[in-house]
Amino acid sequence: MTGEKQEEIYMMYKKSVRMLALCLVLAFVCSAIGGCGSREENTDVWKGEYSLTPAPDFSGTGAGTDVFLGWSKEEAEPIGDFSLAFMREAVAQAHVQGAKNPVLSPVSVYLALLLAAMGSDGETRAEFEDVLRLPADKWGAYGGQLMRFMNQSDGSERLSTANALWVDEGTPVEETYLEQVATQMYSEIFKLDLSTKEAQKAVNEWVAKRTEGMIEEFRSEPYADTVKMAILNAVYLDAKWEEAFDRMKTDTLPFYRDDGSEVTASFLIDWPTHREYIKEETLEGIVLPYQSGRLAFLALRATDGRKPEELLAELSAERLQSLAAGAAEVPMDFAMPRFTLEYNQTLLPVLEEMGLSAALKPEKADFSGITGAGEGSLHIGEVTQKVKIQVDEKGTKAAAATEVTMAGGASDTQLVQLYFDSPFLYAVIERETGTVLFMGIMENPPAAE
Repeated sequence: MTGEKQEEIYMMYKKSVRMLALCLVLAFVCSAIGGCGSREENTDVWKGEYSLTPAPDFSGTGAGTDVFLGWSKEEAEPIGDFSLAFMREAVAQAHVQGAKNPVLSPVSVYLALLLAAMGSDGETRAEFEDVLRLPADKWGAYGGQLMRFMNQSDGSERLSTANALWVDEGTPVEETYLEQVATQMYSEIFKLDLSTKEAQKAVNEWVAKRTEGMIEEFRSEPYADTVKMAILNAVYLDAKWEEAFDRMKTDTLPFYRDDGSEVTASFLIDWPTHREYIKEETLEGIVLPYQSGRLAFLALRATDGRKPEELLAELSAERLQSLAAGAAEVPMDFAMPRFTLEYNQTLLPVLEEMGLSAALKPEKADFSGITGAGEGSLHIGEVTQKVKIQVDEKGTKAAAATEVTMAGGASDTQLVQLYFDSPFLYAVIERETGTVLFMGIMENPPAAE
């Protein structure tokens, strides 16, 4: 299919969604004024009576083809720059809080913040431009492009993301904003009383559905009465290794923590083998491609005594892409922990360090693009993310859910021994651009059973 044809199909799809969104926006406004009427029993509460827009269909948008509508290294720079800056601050905050094994999805946070940013104005809007590394007039087009980029599968690999806007009953929302998030960001829109357990159940079911059950209980309690809107993004990845590991070789080995203690962990083992080896003067690592060839798992460690967070400080998306591209296949003995991790983090301190300030203050935040009112009507009350990642003999499964609540108010030919038996940095990246889907630091793997 040619680029022109794909663009034509995408524009036809976008036009049809816009027409539907306008009709649903009118329905939303009428229901907000006139009430909701009677309710019928609905066992699948994240859709049906609460849903104002259909789940998006990416089949006619160019996703899954060779297009990504012009996604290039240059166009990937905003999300790339944001991702590494975000991870540096997030890891620093995690260690302040005493958390171990931090792992997050920067792209999920970016998409959730874009949805909030599109309703901002004034100083708040300017801060979002700095944090997102992107001028406001490009937010909608860039976000839509990123959504199409993130919704692809080829049989052996499943990559998907979804957006949802959850609006509290009685909260007025601008028609223009609803149309933008529905048509440009492929966002589903729901309306219900957010302070109820029913709303908690609806959100949890939506997250579970969009993460294929990897994140089953996103919220442990209902929203506070002050929450007028919740913005959610969910990301799901299921990718098989290009060269799977033999489960019969999986064995227990010691992993040496930074404090000198050790834990006996279950390791993926492949020796002797030939794998893609990264070697520079002060670092080494491995590239483990997935079957599609588009995504890869990178594991990196410093060879000069630096900790993973110090290695992270010097990385960029461009450098990650360069490291992956420069890897050479060499004979090696390889071992790396096999792990399943669950992690969650409150991200407001991270975003404050990155420069988001006015949006968090009730007296200064300007989200008039959402409510039609000026400063003080809405502000960001909380930003949280939950992640689950599983790395085993077959490949990698990972999921993330991010929520923004809006409150009122070169190597030689010798055999390389590459044992990741001490803390290391890892990431799942898109190979052509270095776009980071997931990134984490393995400090303390689960003990072998």
